[in-house]
Amino acid sequence: NRNKVQSTYNLFKALQTLVIRFLDSYLWNDMTCINQKDIKEVNVQVAIMAKIYAAAHRVIIWLEKSDEETERCLHLHRQI
Repeated sequence: NRNKVQSTYNLFKALQTLVIRFLDSYLWNDMTCINQKDIKEVNVQVAIMAKIYAAAHRVIIWLEKSDEETERCLHLHRQI
């Protein structure tokens, strides 16, 4: 709805990267889509997150920019 919201640096970097790749897609993130200061709302939304993710066409998890150790962990994960 074009409202301005505060963002973490990590979310800013994720959106900066993902918006370019998924220009015609809806991007949902809990930080801006759930009122984090309203514990009742957070609890309700967390309870339905499995449904949200199950209904999604694609789910992307953004941790932060990778480094050498991240790459090593991902390589080991693929081997398992």
